[in-house]
Amino acid sequence: MHRLAWHFDFHSHKSIRINHDPDVAGMADTLAEAGVDEIITFAKCHTGFAYYPSRVGHPHPRMIGDAFGEVVRACKARGLRVLAYISFGIDGEAGRRHPEWAQVSDPAVGPHLTEDHIFATMAEAGLGPDFLLGRASSWEPRKQDFAPHMLVEMQATAEAAGVDEDRFGAY
Repeated sequence: MHRLAWHFDFHSHKSIRINHDPDVAGMADTLAEAGVDEIITFAKCHTGFAYYPSRVGHPHPRMIGDAFGEVVRACKARGLRVLAYISFGIDGEAGRRHPEWAQVSDPAVGPHLTEDHIFATMAEAGLGPDFLLGRASSWEPRKQDFAPHMLVEMQATAEAAGVDEDRFGAY
């Protein structure tokens, strides 16, 4: 017997509408009918936005309600196992709010973080070819003060069966 899993992957910029008239029950029904046993859904993405009404992190500015919690509850009601995806390695919002945390390939140039994206390219900064200028933010300044508190808060919001903690970009 094969087990099926589904990973919802959306790193959404602040201009994207989140949770505006979703049909989470219909989504859970479709997943269950397709034989999916487990899903991974976003609690926080690389852009730095939480998909639940976080007090520790930064809720997505165009989110209505609790997108993460609604998906977790609907899928659990259909018997699906739900894991929470949470990104701590790349965090655009932390980089925008704390440029000193940004990891850059050339500290003399510094980060070029746009208002609406994780990072910018050198071309967007007017500095040359389309070359990645820097990652969003460092793991070190936040790992003890931020991550544990957000994990506890996220689990209290909607009890996921586990966590897919992404530290991509955290050197």
